[in-house]
Amino acid sequence: MASQSNDGVYACIITFNRRDILLECLQAVYSQTHAVSGVLVLDNASTDGTDEMLASEGFLTRPGFVYHRNAVNSGVSPGFEQLVRLGYEQGASWVWVMDDDVIPSETALAELIGASRHFDSPAEIGFLISAARTPDGLENNVPHVDMRRDRSNWKNRPEPEWGHMLAHSMVRVRNAGLTSILIPRTTIEACGVPSGDFAVLGEDADYTLRISAWRPGYLVGRSRVLHKRSISGYIHVLVETNEARLNRFYYYYRNFFYLRKQYHPTGDLITFLLQSAYHLLRMPTAPSHRLRRARYLIQGLVAGLFFKPRYQPVVPIPGSSLSRTHSGSIQQEGTRRGVDQNTKLDAVKLG
Repeated sequence: MASQSNDGVYACIITFNRRDILLECLQAVYSQTHAVSGVLVLDNASTDGTDEMLASEGFLTRPGFVYHRNAVNSGVSPGFEQLVRLGYEQGASWVWVMDDDVIPSETALAELIGASRHFDSPAEIGFLISAARTPDGLENNVPHVDMRRDRSNWKNRPEPEWGHMLAHSMVRVRNAGLTSILIPRTTIEACGVPSGDFAVLGEDADYTLRISAWRPGYLVGRSRVLHKRSISGYIHVLVETNEARLNRFYYYYRNFFYLRKQYHPTGDLITFLLQSAYHLLRMPTAPSHRLRRARYLIQGLVAGLFFKPRYQPVVPIPGSSLSRTHSGSIQQEGTRRGVDQNTKLDAVKLG
C-alpha cells in the first residue's frame, strides 16, 4: 500500500448487512496506489456482525479510520445524505463516496486525483466519477453525457463541451451514480448533500444534476471499479420477482416523475409519462401482485406531482483540514438528518 496521503481524500462507504463484501471493498480501498487520508464507514444498523468483522480485521485501530453506526436503518437516500455530511465533517478536502459493493481497482483513486490536476483548482470541478462494470463485464451506472451548450455565448451557437477533455480520457457528464464518485469540498459547501427525502432511488441523479448545474462533472475513463450488484440487469415493475422490493416502485415513479419535471425538457417528461402508461397497460402480464404493482405506479405518479425534496446545506467549518493523523474512532448514535429540516436549497431548472 502507498504511504498515507496528505491531500485530504476520505473514502466514505455506506454498508448494511454485507460484511464480506464490505471487507473486500475496504481491502481494495487500502490497496490504492494513491493512498487515502482516511476511511469512514457508515453502518446503517447492520445485524450480521459487521462491527465484529471490523474489529477482528484491525480496521478500528487504523489511523484515520472512523466507524459510525446508526441505531436504526435510516434507508438508502438518508444514508447517503448522512454519509456525505459525515465525510465533510471529518474535514475532508475530497469525499470519495461509494457503496459497500464497489471494488475499486488499485489505480482508481490515482486516476481520479490525476484528472483533478488538469484544473487550476478543485473549485472548478463539480465531481469526478469512475467507470463501473459488473462482474459479468457489463457497463454499470452509465452517466448521461452533458450535451448542453454554453448559454452565455448562445449567439455564436457553440457546440456542446462534452468532449473538451477527451484527450485526458475524461467526458463531461450531467448526472451519475454514487459508485466511486470523488466530490471536492467546495462542491459540498455550494450544493449541500444528497437529499434523504427520496427515500430510495434517484437521490444520486438529483444530487449530481444539481451539482452539474453549478460546475461540470466528469467521467474519468481510466478510473475503474467493479460493482458487485446483488441484482444484475434492468429491473422494472413488470418483471420484478422479489415481493419485498415491490414497494420501491412507488418511490421510482414518484422520484423520477420529479426528476423529469425538474431537470429535463418537457419532451422527456411526456416520454416518461407515456412509458408509465404503457407499463400500466401491460400490468396483466406481470408475474404476480398485479393490483399491488399498479397501485404503486399510480400512487407514485400522483405523489410526484407534489413531491418537493428538501436540500440540506452544510455548515462551513473554518480552517478544517486533514493535515493531522486521526486515530481510529467509533461513533454510534441514532439516525439524524443533520441541520434544520426546514432549510432548503433551491434546485436548478435546466432547459
